[in-house]
Amino acid sequence: MLSLTIACPHCFEVQTLAIAPDDLGHMDFDCGVCCRSMTLYIWVDEDGTIQASVQPSW
Repeated sequence: MLSLTIACPHCFEVQTLAIAPDDLGHMDFDCGVCCRSMTLYIWVDEDGTIQASVQPSW
């Protein structure tokens, strides 16, 4: 499992997620604090570091 820290684009709460290697790519996720939906784009960069882009889902 990989660890990923994100901030909710709605309530800005910081959360740490456990990500399986097969979760890389596009993923819809509900905030654990405000329950609003967000879209995660998860990839591993050339240094082997997990990266994510977080966008609000409307």
